[in-house]
Amino acid sequence: MNMTDKNLTLKNFATASVAVLMALVLAACESTAEARAETNSETAATDTISATDTMAVEGMNAPQIEGASGTLIINVTGYETQTGQIMVAVYNDEAAFDDEAAPLRDAKVAITAAQTVVTFEDLPAGDLAFKIFHDENNNGELDTNSFGMPKESYAFSMDASDPFSAPEFEESKFILKKGENIRNVSFD
Repeated sequence: MNMTDKNLTLKNFATASVAVLMALVLAACESTAEARAETNSETAATDTISATDTMAVEGMNAPQIEGASGTLIINVTGYETQTGQIMVAVYNDEAAFDDEAAPLRDAKVAITAAQTVVTFEDLPAGDLAFKIFHDENNNGELDTNSFGMPKESYAFSMDASDPFSAPEFEESKFILKKGENIRNVSFD
């Protein structure tokens, strides 16, 4: 999968999240999603460790950091099958998160155990938010039904949810502190 396809996949995830909530409100109406502009984002992956899937991700597009930086460790559990991959997009910019623009960092990690751990190193300390989904069939996108509702598990940081649209950055953000920061996500 090239970087453009990966970025479109992350956009499809966010678009599908909005569609799920809107479909509940507009179930009787037919609607179509608008195409989003392509964005660029690059990542490099390192290390796989023992019984759980672990990937340290350092984005090529990461800003030069002066001062405090932290490591974000996301422990993912609760997926129905141990197939496919976990896809994550991390944002430190409200407009990028809300408008589905290029993330600060993104990653995909193959699932081979009951827990998948995704690690992002050298992130700038401060407000962050992430979007995450289980790509069960490894097609690189969040699959949806005919109403645009996701057929694969997804979540946002801080367990954010909104009954009428995808959660906004303000609802999803948390403070990344210097050092290790652990977040747990369960799809059950």
